[in-house]
Amino acid sequence: MPFINGRFYMNPAYGRAVERTRGPQAAPERSGPQQQGQGAHWVTIDGKHVLIHETQAGQARRLAKHEDAQRRKVIKIYNETSGLRPKSGVTTDANLSQARLNIAHVYNNLNGRGFQGSSTLGPDDARDINKPGTDAATYYQDTKDAVEEASTEPDSTQNANHVYLYDPAAIHSGRIKPPSWVTQGQTTTIQGPFINQGGGGDIPQGDEVFVITVNDRNMRYPDGDQ
Repeated sequence: MPFINGRFYMNPAYGRAVERTRGPQAAPERSGPQQQGQGAHWVTIDGKHVLIHETQAGQARRLAKHEDAQRRKVIKIYNETSGLRPKSGVTTDANLSQARLNIAHVYNNLNGRGFQGSSTLGPDDARDINKPGTDAATYYQDTKDAVEEASTEPDSTQNANHVYLYDPAAIHSGRIKPPSWVTQGQTTTIQGPFINQGGGGDIPQGDEVFVITVNDRNMRYPDGDQ
C-alpha cells in the first residue's frame, strides 16, 4: 500500500490529493519501505513510482485482459495478410514477414484504435491455424512473431499511422479510389508485390498488391476530406 507523507493510502492518486490540501505544514512526500510481494507491480503516477499490490484474482484478470488484447492484435493483422503470397522470383516469405512487422508497429502506434480488420477468425482459419504445416498455421505463427518483435524492437515505420494494401491495377482502372491520406500522406515503408491468393474484399483474387505504411499527421486536408 503506498506510503505518502507518513500515511498509508489505498489509492495513491487520492492520497496525494489529500496531502496537497494539508498545505505547507505537511511533511515532504516520502516513500516508506515497501516489500514487493507476489502479485505486486510498479506503476508510474504523476512521475513517481508506486508499488501496487494485487490479489491473485486481480492479477489473473489483468493478465487475461492483456492476453486477449494481444490475441485480437494478432488476429487482425493475420486477417489483413493471410491471403497474400510472395510473387515467385520477386518477393519472399521474408518480405511478407517484414510487411506484418510494419503493420504491427502501426497497430502499436495507434494503440489499436481505429485499426481496420476483423478480430474474429473465419471457421476455416480457426481450424487450420492449429494444424502444423498448413498455410494458416505458418502465417498465423509468423504474425504472432511479428507482434512480439514489434513490442521489443524500434519502430520500422517512422511512426506511421495507416496501413494500405495498394492494388495498382484496381486504382489505375478506376475501380478503387484510395483514401486521401494515401495520396497526401508520407509513405514510410513499401513491401511487395504480393499476390492476393485469398481474394475477397476490395482486392480481386490474383491481383498484385503492395503493403504500404503512411504517416499523414502533418498533412492538411480540405474540410471533411480527412
